[in-house]
Amino acid sequence: MIRISSTEGFKAWVVEGERGAYLVLGDYFCTCTDFYIEALLRRGRPYCYHLIAKEIAEAEGKVRERVVNRGELTRLLMKLTDFRNDP
Repeated sequence: MIRISSTEGFKAWVVEGERGAYLVLGDYFCTCTDFYIEALLRRGRPYCYHLIAKEIAEAEGKVRERVVNRGELTRLLMKLTDFRNDP
């Protein structure tokens, strides 16, 4: 798992899942389809396993940090939020 920190203070996490990498924001949002359907549409549960994996990795100290500039952050966010690539 990678925590992305921008030089401006923004923090996000990249969590590798079975079908690709997902963007996790704080303890409350993930770009995976499961989170979208269960948490946002059905309101069944407020999390997905990527949010849980982030918490576990942080608790166990298994997070690598990558500091990026604004341009690199923009490219990463665009790539990770391209929902057309989500199966």
